[in-house]
Amino acid sequence: GLLKLLMVFLLWLFSGSLFLWTVLYMASSLALGVATILWAQFKWGKLGFDWVLLQSQLKSGIWFVCSGSIESIYFDFDKVALSFFAGSWVVGLYAAAYRFVRVAFLPLNAMLAVAYPRFFRIGAKKGYCLNRSYAKRLLKWTFSYAVIASLLLLMLSFCVPYVLGPSFAQSGEILRWMVVVLLIQGIYYPFFDALNGAKLEHVRASLQFIALVINIGLNMLLIPVWGWHGAIIATIAAQAFLLLVFFYKGKNGAD
Repeated sequence: GLLKLLMVFLLWLFSGSLFLWTVLYMASSLALGVATILWAQFKWGKLGFDWVLLQSQLKSGIWFVCSGSIESIYFDFDKVALSFFAGSWVVGLYAAAYRFVRVAFLPLNAMLAVAYPRFFRIGAKKGYCLNRSYAKRLLKWTFSYAVIASLLLLMLSFCVPYVLGPSFAQSGEILRWMVVVLLIQGIYYPFFDALNGAKLEHVRASLQFIALVINIGLNMLLIPVWGWHGAIIATIAAQAFLLLVFFYKGKNGAD
């Protein structure tokens, strides 16, 4: 975060272009990656390579990477489609509102991160059956937070023009639509982590891929007609599809 703020300052200082931002972003990512590797070596010693261990975890790793990549695409494709069909100024309004939702998601993400190791401990011994039960217990906290955060976002949406300026007044209306996404995420994310903990990454990635197809298809159909309203409808529809994971019980069907 501090690196990105430094990049923004440099961009402003030198009146930079999109190309300069790309170079700065790449340089900061590279610097952070190198620093992380050096810190890991200092903390745990020289990094090694175990081909046997790699082979045993390769399949799960590929599905895990696919899942993360698919998620990144379907959260950003609406902005790409908006830039083509509605114009860059609409993308700016939409992205500003979206940032409020992403910030509101951070405490939910932290909550899930704390619970994440336990999904793997339970999954290694008891499988998805117990993981799903644990996800249900976690759901009361994640959904409760999502409800509270959504209400706060609704109230904040009327202050957006005063925070970002009058030119972003429409971002407040967009934000009021987007709170539905946070509510949906508060339901399905614990069950997504339960799948990972039980080595069912392929189920998670498959659901996300279908959601991506729904998202892309609806964005291409709705944005030319309804603009940013169409983008939000497409996002909500794709996210709502992921609620199917709530009903997935695995092979044994136990709960």
